[in-house]
Amino acid sequence: MLMPLSSLKNKILVSKNYEKIFLLIIILFIIIVRINTLSLPLEHDEGEYAYMGQLILEKIPPYKLAYNMKFPGTYIMYAIIMRLFGESTAGIHVGLLFVNIINILLVYKLTKILANKFCAPYAAAIYGILTLGPEMIGSTAHATHFVTIFALSGIIILLTAINKNKLPLFFLSGIFLGLSVIMKQSGIFFPLFGIAIIISNYLFDIDKNKKNLFFKTLYFVLGILAPIIFLFLLMYWLGVFDKFWFWTFNYLQKYSSIIFGLTYLEIILYIFHEFNFVIGNLLIWWFFALIGGIFLIKSDKFMRITKINILFFLLFSLLTVIPGFYFRPHYFVTFAPALSILIAIFFFFIYNKIIHFYKKSCAEKIIMALFISFLIPYIILNYQYFFTEDTNQLSKNFYVNNAFSESIAIADFINSHSDPADKIAVFGSEPQIYFYAQRQSATGYIYTYGLMEEQDYALNMQKEMISEIETSKPKFIISIYIANSWNISPNSNLYIFDWFNKYTNENYQLAGIVDLFNNKNTVYKWYNEINNYQLKPYNYILIFEKKGLIINYL
Repeated sequence: MLMPLSSLKNKILVSKNYEKIFLLIIILFIIIVRINTLSLPLEHDEGEYAYMGQLILEKIPPYKLAYNMKFPGTYIMYAIIMRLFGESTAGIHVGLLFVNIINILLVYKLTKILANKFCAPYAAAIYGILTLGPEMIGSTAHATHFVTIFALSGIIILLTAINKNKLPLFFLSGIFLGLSVIMKQSGIFFPLFGIAIIISNYLFDIDKNKKNLFFKTLYFVLGILAPIIFLFLLMYWLGVFDKFWFWTFNYLQKYSSIIFGLTYLEIILYIFHEFNFVIGNLLIWWFFALIGGIFLIKSDKFMRITKINILFFLLFSLLTVIPGFYFRPHYFVTFAPALSILIAIFFFFIYNKIIHFYKKSCAEKIIMALFISFLIPYIILNYQYFFTEDTNQLSKNFYVNNAFSESIAIADFINSHSDPADKIAVFGSEPQIYFYAQRQSATGYIYTYGLMEEQDYALNMQKEMISEIETSKPKFIISIYIANSWNISPNSNLYIFDWFNKYTNENYQLAGIVDLFNNKNTVYKWYNEINNYQLKPYNYILIFEKKGLIINYL
């Protein structure tokens, strides 16, 4: 009996689109996991971005009431996300969900252009999984996700511009790649990648017109500079240029050079520790990337210009991770697209090996089954991370000796015992408290790490923080006695601690104790409950309230 023509067409359609169906299933899995972790408490960086974004929504520019060394692009993106989805933890993570899905689709498109159609769904799926898991702290909305969305968009437009020889597209691609730098300074390597492939494509192109090369590069560079120059002019117009320049240039140089004060052994051990965390359960995938890279170089399945473009993309993506030599896990998000393409090329390599023994459709299904067979164990290993029922406990387990979940309770207390116009000060590096409490900071130093660093500005920064707190006279001061909130080194200047003890003794009374007893139980004591409570010598938070304001609560 002959198959009806309509059924035959449907079968062919399914055969052609099964990779896209597979990718859709991966995206649905990612959506489910991200929805499950929407309420995960904000960590330090998220707290910084959220508070800065909150200030922007209140029409207060960056670097006026809060300082940091990053360009303000991610703060603006957070403000947009919170305007769309709400000023809450869930709202921020919904925004991350959409950004992540867009990045997955961009990886699909980029791989299709850089490599081939076969690799595209695999690279996109791999990127989605890599940026979901704990190895790159995938549950948090770091700046690297926003760098990636603009960088990938710019690169795709640039490759289209090269293919179509359209000067306006060179300018547009430059704008997007310039915006990736605005998101975070490490994004600067993506515009450099753009310049590299413009030149390399000229060298291997039939058209050797130097005038065309000049104008393509000119339009591209002007596009890059446009958002950066606009940022500088905006900071000047908003009256915060001096602070902006100090933090994003002067201090950033000191911060980036701190690691070079370590011994070679200390640097090696630090880098090994960071890479070990990122590799984690992904060792087999890094191995696949290595094999994929070797196949790319040796194979005749890719044109020479394709190999050069992919290798340049790999190199410059890796460089985005390197500045400062800190190698923190979420820094690798900007490297993940290049890593994903190499892993996808590995599966393309296996496909080319078995195609000689099986029909094309059968070989494709074998590769997909092989991919899934490696994916399932990884999901099982991270099952608790992906499908936790208690996001507060997940935060405690993952961020050991941090007060991310406790920050919510502290902020609730401050919110219920202060007016919106009251200012507060966090004596430590917990900017998420400002965001949760919806209270402005009495000092721009929302992080205190810089005050403890061995760099020339440290003492002056301490004195400036002291001056700002004394001038603002905050209603509450939240003092953090957690090592991760200070990173004190043996050579740190402790001047500010002597001031703090004297200042709080004279002007404040203890209103609350938050004792991080262990990773499961946190003890909260307020007002009269504080009496006779015995604190252990580390991992606790004290909440001070201005004298004369305390009401006894039972």
